[in-house]
Amino acid sequence: RLKTITDNLPAFVAYIDVEGCYRFANRFYEDWFNCPIDQIVGRHIKDVIGPDNFSVISESHRRVLSG
Repeated sequence: RLKTITDNLPAFVAYIDVEGCYRFANRFYEDWFNCPIDQIVGRHIKDVIGPDNFSVISESHRRVLSG
């Protein structure tokens, strides 16, 4: 049910581990990046969103990991 719910939200929903790798991503990722979910899960954030976009969020990402 959770996958069905998250796949139908018009928003990015993901679980990213402490190493920065996707462990779950909803269908919005697939639609936005035009890439199958199985090619997103297991990859690092920077590899999925690109280095320029990652540089924009990297400080927020660091703060989240620090608690």
